[in-house]
Amino acid sequence: MGKDKEKPYLRDEISIMSVANEIGIVPRQLSWYLNSVKKMNFNIWINRLKVDEAKRLIESDKNLAIKDITYKVGFSSPERLSKIFKSITGMTATEYKNKVVED
Repeated sequence: MGKDKEKPYLRDEISIMSVANEIGIVPRQLSWYLNSVKKMNFNIWINRLKVDEAKRLIESDKNLAIKDITYKVGFSSPERLSKIFKSITGMTATEYKNKVVED
């Protein structure tokens, strides 16, 4: 439960409504902020946060399996992590891990 407090974006089921409620604004305000200031929608924002956390985990523990990372960062399957990871970084999580291990 601790990770939910510190990093609520790591939860499996997260919505713009739940995040807006947690920070004390209405969903429309959060949506406006993300679209106008961050230039991305809610899902892209959450996925970027999750991928950044996956990268951090890969870099901090090279022995951690991608499957374990998948669930730690709130993705439903390794395939989903791989697809989103690639769309954001240009490589799959496994390719990223292999690169990190080699360096």
